[in-house]
Amino acid sequence: MTIPSLLRNPWVLFLPFLVLYACITWLTASAALMGDEGRYLEFAGNLLQGYYSPKEGFSLWNGPGYPIAIAPLVAVGAPRFLMLLANAVFQYLSVVFLFKTLNLFLHRRAALALTIGWGLYFTAYETLPYVLSDTFATLLATLAAYFTIKTLKDGKGVWKAGLIWGWLLLTKVIFAYVFPLVLGLILIKIKSQNARKSLAIFGIAYLVALPYLFYTYQLTGRWYYWSDSGGMSLYWMSTPYPDEYGDWNNERFVGYFKGMALGDAATEALKARHQSDFDEIYRYEGPARDDVFKKKAIANIKAHPGKYALNCLANVSRMFFWVSDFLRRAQTSLSRQIGTGVYRFYADAVLSVVYPFSLATDACRYQDIIRGRSYIFGGKYPAERLSAHVVGDIAYAAVLDGVCAG
Repeated sequence: MTIPSLLRNPWVLFLPFLVLYACITWLTASAALMGDEGRYLEFAGNLLQGYYSPKEGFSLWNGPGYPIAIAPLVAVGAPRFLMLLANAVFQYLSVVFLFKTLNLFLHRRAALALTIGWGLYFTAYETLPYVLSDTFATLLATLAAYFTIKTLKDGKGVWKAGLIWGWLLLTKVIFAYVFPLVLGLILIKIKSQNARKSLAIFGIAYLVALPYLFYTYQLTGRWYYWSDSGGMSLYWMSTPYPDEYGDWNNERFVGYFKGMALGDAATEALKARHQSDFDEIYRYEGPARDDVFKKKAIANIKAHPGKYALNCLANVSRMFFWVSDFLRRAQTSLSRQIGTGVYRFYADAVLSVVYPFSLATDACRYQDIIRGRSYIFGGKYPAERLSAHVVGDIAYAAVLDGVCAG
């Protein structure tokens, strides 16, 4: 086999990215657990014992998709660093399958350029040295796009697409709240062949998730209950204070990652504003606590609708410029702002121009849209921990475009 023929093989062509990701993981990994890492490891251990929510207390904070993926490593007592190296593999596989997806309907050079752009998108590297679900979810979203498009093109791979969508649902439960909307759009075009294929894919996905939904029903008595983390997120998004922008925080008001800690002064300010709410809310547990968070959030939204809209804008715009992070850090330390926000600006500034341009181009070239070529420029540009959610756009687009073409 000649070198040129080897280089045409995407598994070989993109191997340098695997080396790059492994090196980044090795050089940046810390010995201490950060953020949600302990919870994911606990969930994986719970699964090995035959349950998911802790026996002492209640938690459905994260879906079981990622704990299922790392459970075999936990079962054999694998070191944490091996789980981190798995992230490098997941990220490499997302590069390979993005190329394979784009190569289905783009010229090879265009597919190669876009794939290299994704492979070098450095803000996605931030979760590589953590036992977190984001890199794995990005891989699942890319696989979902590939097998969905393959299914709509040649009718093969329905089960594969459905199984991957189901695993993605269990990994990033936010997709579960988008599924009904997409299913509604599919049902509108149910007479088309592609709509029926898409319906089969989504039906299989729900079958994959059904055991988990039965489990959550057994625990909570509520149907279609995926997680108890939504209320707290909505609470922080609805904050009415002028120098808060909807960024998520925790019950200790110290931020999520070490590098995103707000500092003692900011923590004390947050305590002064929110501690009384948290004292009341934390008298409850599980779904009841989630409900009280939502109740407080809805009250904030009704009382301060304009501020809620501004918080939403800040959180949406941070996908391009990390606006809320910029605004928050500008009040603490310029050096911290430069260290944690500015470096994202250059990559995301390009994407913020490309994204609307690509959508406008798609709107003008509607024939290309219904042939399944839309959202390629706009749908594959994630920003740090939101990567899996945005990558999922390309898979949703594949379904909806296929339905339109049917």
